[in-house]
Amino acid sequence: MPLVLRPLASWDAMWSLLAISVFLGIGMLWVFGRMSNQKEIRRTRNRLKASLMELRLFGDEPALVFRAQRDLLTGNGRLLALTLRPALILTVPLLLLLSFLEPFYGRSPLPVGQPALVTVHMKQPINANTALRLEAPSGIVVETPPVRALSESEVSWRIRPVLINKSLP
Repeated sequence: MPLVLRPLASWDAMWSLLAISVFLGIGMLWVFGRMSNQKEIRRTRNRLKASLMELRLFGDEPALVFRAQRDLLTGNGRLLALTLRPALILTVPLLLLLSFLEPFYGRSPLPVGQPALVTVHMKQPINANTALRLEAPSGIVVETPPVRALSESEVSWRIRPVLINKSLP
């Protein structure tokens, strides 16, 4: 576990992820505000609002409607261009951060006693007579026989993780 995430290891995953999200959101807003041309973004957004109003006010004038639609498309393209630089700048640190968060939040074991479904999608069509069996490791109990979805070429089993009693010699 990365050193930065160690203080959060004792927290519930939802609360620690919420804290990380709030901190990152504030940091990203600050960086975005510093790296983007806020005056030009504000001006472009005002032009977009004006074009939307023009569409509503002059809906019965085809020439004005087409002009407003053209202005909306060019304004959206301009807004995307204005936000591209800060978005690209933020991409590198966020990708690095995701590589640290993935091992910590990406996977969790199945809870003991809670059922889960295992579904296998076959490349070849299956029929009702095909003998299918799921071999589970110790600690996993297969609770149901195979359930086939012939039209989807899928087979499903319900499994349940159980506690393993290991007695010491």
